[in-house]
Amino acid sequence: MTILRLPLPGGQTTIINQRPESTTIMLDAQTMFTFDAAGRLHGAFVQGSTFRRSLANAILEKRPGPPAGLSSRQRRFLTPAEVQALEQRAYDTAAEVLAHIQDQGDASAGQAPAAILAALARVASYNYDKLEDEREVYERLYKPVTILPPDQYLALYLQATEGCAYDACSFCGFYRDRRFHVKTLAEFRAHMDAVRAFFGEALTLRRSIFLGDANALMIPQAALLPLLDAVNTEFVIAPPGLTGSALRAWKEAHPQHLQGIYSFVDAFSTRRKTVEDWRALAAAACGAPISGWRQAILRCCASWASPTRLPKRKP
Repeated sequence: MTILRLPLPGGQTTIINQRPESTTIMLDAQTMFTFDAAGRLHGAFVQGSTFRRSLANAILEKRPGPPAGLSSRQRRFLTPAEVQALEQRAYDTAAEVLAHIQDQGDASAGQAPAAILAALARVASYNYDKLEDEREVYERLYKPVTILPPDQYLALYLQATEGCAYDACSFCGFYRDRRFHVKTLAEFRAHMDAVRAFFGEALTLRRSIFLGDANALMIPQAALLPLLDAVNTEFVIAPPGLTGSALRAWKEAHPQHLQGIYSFVDAFSTRRKTVEDWRALAAAACGAPISGWRQAILRCCASWASPTRLPKRKP
């Protein structure tokens, strides 16, 4: 982490916090913008409101309600015009900070570490129009990502399947807009290549891998294990069991890595696989090398809500 306190005209001091995964510019206690490592706006805090931007270039505003407390927090999506205005303000702010450093010559530039200058240059390469262009790329890359567990909001989402194999629950309409499809190994590898190219340096902001869509673990065992193998070949997954100095040394040697593979699993899929299937899957994904390559941790985030009807178990 690198922090720079930069005096600006008028006596204001801007604080720039640069990390491997993000760069934050704080103008004052009420104005702050955060960008990912590629330069995309990730979030903002302005006049008491928190803003979170999605890769589809939608921005959610969260602000305190009349009574204090999280339960009264108000949420809304910004209009397209508001999205453009906030993004323009964020990038204008970053451009002004970078220009101030450059205009001051050696006296100011000497105070700015190279990592901060490089990060601000990447931010300066972006604007609202570029984010809109990337939205179109994102929408070609993914079917809509309708839901994730709260602890997986910063996961790298890989669509091994599209839609839901069951898709008949009365309480869920998340996947009614698509036919269920299991990607072939070739399709999945092409998808991962495109995902990596899209994220670029911003992969450092992703904490784990989430295997989507609704119930990817229902994929037959013979097809699922090669998909996990492909994930471990494409991405660096932190091995389980490391602690203390060993874990720190591993992270230093692998600065860009992900903490495990996660997925939903439904009550039906658990019955379609045998105990031996689950044991084999656990052995392949929980610490055992996959095809002699890297290791993975598979977390099964179970969804136990009651469907409208239970399928008959096949004998």
